[in-house]
Amino acid sequence: MKQKVHNDEPSEQDSLNREKYAKAFANLTLNCETPMVVGLYGSWGTGKSTLMKLIQGSLDQTKTIPIWFDPWQHQFDDNPTLALVHTIIEQCNLKDSKKLATVIASALGYSFLKTVSNISVKDIEHFAKKYEEDNFLLREERVKLKDYFAELITNIVKGTDKRVVFFIDDLDRCMPEQVMKLLESLKLFLNLPNCVYFLAVDHDAIEQSIEYYYKSIDIRERNYLDKIVQLPFNIPPVFNDSINDYITPLLPNDLIGCRDILIEGLSGNPRELKRFINTLIFNHELSKESRIEEYDPKVLSVILLIQSSEKDLYKIVSNNPSTLIEYINREEGVSHGFDQILTEKDKIKRILASLKIPDERILGQYLYQTRLLSTESDIGNVQLESVLSRHRLWLESNGDNGEIANVSAISIVNTNLTNINFSHAIFEWSVLTGTDFSYSNLSSVNFRNVDASSCKFKKVDVVNADFENCKFKSASINSCKFSNSVFSGSNFSDSQLNDTVFLDCDFRNTKFVDAKMKECELKNSSFVGANFNSMNFDEAHLDSCNFSRANFSNSKLCAKDLSDTNFSHAILFNCDLSRSNLSGADFSHSNLSEANLTGCDMSGTVLFGTDVRNVKGLTIEMIESALHDESTLFDPYIRDKLVHENW
Repeated sequence: MKQKVHNDEPSEQDSLNREKYAKAFANLTLNCETPMVVGLYGSWGTGKSTLMKLIQGSLDQTKTIPIWFDPWQHQFDDNPTLALVHTIIEQCNLKDSKKLATVIASALGYSFLKTVSNISVKDIEHFAKKYEEDNFLLREERVKLKDYFAELITNIVKGTDKRVVFFIDDLDRCMPEQVMKLLESLKLFLNLPNCVYFLAVDHDAIEQSIEYYYKSIDIRERNYLDKIVQLPFNIPPVFNDSINDYITPLLPNDLIGCRDILIEGLSGNPRELKRFINTLIFNHELSKESRIEEYDPKVLSVILLIQSSEKDLYKIVSNNPSTLIEYINREEGVSHGFDQILTEKDKIKRILASLKIPDERILGQYLYQTRLLSTESDIGNVQLESVLSRHRLWLESNGDNGEIANVSAISIVNTNLTNINFSHAIFEWSVLTGTDFSYSNLSSVNFRNVDASSCKFKKVDVVNADFENCKFKSASINSCKFSNSVFSGSNFSDSQLNDTVFLDCDFRNTKFVDAKMKECELKNSSFVGANFNSMNFDEAHLDSCNFSRANFSNSKLCAKDLSDTNFSHAILFNCDLSRSNLSGADFSHSNLSEANLTGCDMSGTVLFGTDVRNVKGLTIEMIESALHDESTLFDPYIRDKLVHENW
């Protein structure tokens, strides 16, 4: 491995522009009233330990004595307070305080000191007894604990006015019982003059420990912590300028070009930044060794960003890389299934908008390299049978037993799924190419964003299903009936639709480019914005549908009853409408140029703002029977004739 991968230790260098906070806290240790407990609050990885290191480095060593204590390293000891006593003795080299430590051990329980100080139980009992007789007589040891700790602090400062500054780290990683023991000690025994405590914790985690420990008592967690901490300080977020300063030294030279993507896409959590950069460095080296075609580290960094922060999105992309290519290359303003996943995620949208991926094959190499194309996304026959078995039980028990089949974001390719009741099943974002669903029940299924290319559907009755943004390219749909179902944004290009009924369905913005439709019935359905370019409707029946803003360029709609149909703002360039009944149809603001209207009934047809130039078969009689005005675009010779006849 050529590149340096970074460890996770707290840094003593200020790369997040936090030196000003460190200096302020260092000054505070000398000027505040004591005892003082400062709470440095921040979630995992926000730089609490690093800030304490910076504070420690900013202390006036002639006026302070720093002591660093990590209770997590002692969480399995009997009492973290004893561990703190041992830390004080070790870091301050207080050999003469050994007897005092044994008394504290006796008061709190001496098993810890036995393990860390190599003092026998016999010695502890002897020292404790002797010290008690000489100094505390018959007073209860626990009552005098604060005096014991005060004496220990006196031994540290040795008659000077120095302040003892404690840095307590990783307390929130301990078990609730250990957390509470140390907090109780801070409140009862350690609130001593000349002592300043910096407590670096995840506020929420500590509150959860308090809540768990006192679960049988009605106590307010925040109030409890506030009684211990006099100065709370929330670690400030890391802004983009600071992120730039932080990650630049971590990135090798050949990854500096990814810096803006990382600043835009990553959170300001220093630990997460470092972990991501380590992942990027490692995968960058692997990608170079794997010789990915036209390799671009920026593409790799974006794929890793998706993997780490948008798990639903990368699961989909890993199974169907073409979806990401389509999203990136879509025309401006065109909706895509990813829009819902990326709602309110403008950062990822901006990053993807700037991305250039040559093709699906090369994208697949990145996905493979970053372990996105894992076998966990596939579903074997045994697992599928288990899912379907539980689904059958759910259906048979009316939902009392079993569970709805959820086979979303998986790959089931070229599989025989005929004659199965999939009612209410969830297939969202799955790749089902070439699968046969003939004779199956797909009512109320969730097929959103499914790739059903080349699938077979024969004698399938569907009610209330959701096929939004589904791919039916080159699919075969025979003798089916779809009622009250949603197909908006779907793609039926190059598909074969035979003897099929679509009743009360939503086909807004659906593509039927080069599809073949034979003996099909489209009734009471919305095809607003649909694309029927080059489609043949010769053997289709259209009844009470809305084709507003649809594209029928180069299509055949011959001999159809299209009376009272809405074609407003539609494109019917070079469309063959010959011998059709267009009476009462609304073509306002549509493009009918070069269309064939030979033999059409246009009585009451609305042509306001319609382009009817170069139309074949259009006669003055047909125009006079239609509704038009000065906004209608006629050929000059027709307009002259209409003007001549006082139109």
